[in-house]
Amino acid sequence: HLAFVRGDENGTSLLIANADGTGMRVLAHVAGQTVFGTFDNNNGPAWSPDAKVIACPMMSNGEPLQMSVTAVQVADGSMTRIGSRQWYLIGQMGWLSDGSGLIMTAQEKMPPASTSQIWMLSYPGGEARSLTTDLSYYRGLSVTADSTTLVTTRTAQVSNMWIVSGFPETQVTAVAASKNKGWGGLTWTADGKIVYASSEAGTTEIWSMDADGNNSRQLTFDKRTNVEPAVPHSRADVVVFASYGTGQPHI
Repeated sequence: HLAFVRGDENGTSLLIANADGTGMRVLAHVAGQTVFGTFDNNNGPAWSPDAKVIACPMMSNGEPLQMSVTAVQVADGSMTRIGSRQWYLIGQMGWLSDGSGLIMTAQEKMPPASTSQIWMLSYPGGEARSLTTDLSYYRGLSVTADSTTLVTTRTAQVSNMWIVSGFPETQVTAVAASKNKGWGGLTWTADGKIVYASSEAGTTEIWSMDADGNNSRQLTFDKRTNVEPAVPHSRADVVVFASYGTGQPHI
């Protein structure tokens, strides 16, 4: 059988059908503030190994976006939320072979506060555990039949700083020791230094350094994902930046 989600002006529905497309019927329908997930993120429903349960991502209609996982019983369409954990975005899911839980890609917070990682969600208890905790972005997931191995796509971002000067005779120079710095924004200061966002401390914070890459210094330490620094032209002692400490960006 096939399971898929369809949305319309009246909400969203989880449908099932025979493999040849016949026998299509609505198994469950939801509307209002919470609906079945319909994002283009491979986050479709997932059949349990015994074909008795379909796990399906749910998402809120309000802001900020929040997603969870619901178990739908194939026998009668009844729905039960799996655990109380919420994510910003849930991607593809795959069941463990014994039906004791799911492996999925999920992002805890709005970017850039977090990236999509691989999680394990137990069933029916709903305990959530992150299997990866790095700065990469994982998208798409499939688990082998014996649940010993999974395959996924891992994206890692690399950034470097460059200085372009000497118009019209352009000179391009790489800033030494700038690998993976500045991806969250950078700016000059009035005294010729560079203020930038970097995740080299584990969380994205605001840093400063000389134009040649020396004397780097961390300026923020609150672990709230701080990005997009800006410095007044006339001053070098003030930095304005965006912080995601509340989950939404604030200045």
